[in-house]
Amino acid sequence: MIIHIGIWICDLPTAQKKILDNINQVKLVVIDQATEFTINHLQGNSLIERHDIKVIVELCKTHNIPVIITTSNATDDDFYNKASWDLNYAKLIDYPASWISRHAYDVFWGGNNENKLLGMDLYNNNVCINDEVKHLYITMNNRGRYHRSKLMDTLAQYKLIDNGAIAFRDTYPGNDNNRNDILDSVRNGWFTYKYWDNPRRLTLDQEHTKYSTPRQNILPVHYKHSFCQIVTETTVDQFYISEKTATPLLFNKIFLVVGSKNFHKKLVEVLGFKMFDSLFDYSFDSCDKIEDRIEGIVKNIEKYKNYSFDELKDLQNSVLDIVKYNRKLALDYVQDKIPQDIIDINNELYKAGGGLLIGGLLQFKKGLYN
Repeated sequence: MIIHIGIWICDLPTAQKKILDNINQVKLVVIDQATEFTINHLQGNSLIERHDIKVIVELCKTHNIPVIITTSNATDDDFYNKASWDLNYAKLIDYPASWISRHAYDVFWGGNNENKLLGMDLYNNNVCINDEVKHLYITMNNRGRYHRSKLMDTLAQYKLIDNGAIAFRDTYPGNDNNRNDILDSVRNGWFTYKYWDNPRRLTLDQEHTKYSTPRQNILPVHYKHSFCQIVTETTVDQFYISEKTATPLLFNKIFLVVGSKNFHKKLVEVLGFKMFDSLFDYSFDSCDKIEDRIEGIVKNIEKYKNYSFDELKDLQNSVLDIVKYNRKLALDYVQDKIPQDIIDINNELYKAGGGLLIGGLLQFKKGLYN
């Protein structure tokens, strides 16, 4: 028996009970922490739950049960780098590109029919390349995190709000059943807007989700008509690629990421993607403070504020080789670069009826792209 533990489907008491109830049948425990950026806990976000993995590993060690932990950024995570407990018993498999695979299947496979109707077919290698430019940038934001609010305020400071296609729902789970027109970040006192005179929820073509979560597998039609994307990653504290950064990589889009220090550098050095050095000054990438990194990104966008849409299209065409290279590499991570250890575990889980680490991985390995 193989027990598969993921942070989205299992809390600590449930995981412990499942192992103990089947203690004589369990041959392997797989802790799938590549599902989200905080890879050191099971369900929940409290500091107490940051010790959940320790409890599970020590339980398995006591009963001589092998443990495998999959992560999406262990090399950049302080929990793994400074762990005071013995990780050596567990086998660690780190796959920083795991969310590219997850996103390609779990998110955009599920919404590709709708995206195709909008002219954004994920299976078309020229997706988003031949569309006219109508917006200087696009940025899509759901959860109200500090760095996303700061981005909006900085865009307002540089008078760029009206130049972009913006989805800014600023939602927080605690307000899901009691949401109104006041931004959740304002209601909860997390952010005071200094430059954005009229902070409000903004939607693109999913107005019905103004107070709730949109379907992340459906791109707004504005996406293909935007010169570039400002990505706001889940966390700015450690290098982690979610579906947010996977989107421009898969859809041939120029992008800048509000992420951790040296995020763009690590995209190049860790994963091999190429940046747009002819268009952007990446000196902001090494700044210690997130506020400085955000300002550097916004200044890069401001540089093109007065360009015509035709001129922006010419700039897009000037870096076609880079966006196509990035897409090809992203698809390689979907199909050919998945670690063999991950594939082997998926096969074992599939045979045991325990689910997959990366949804649809086995199907993607058949080579659906050409």
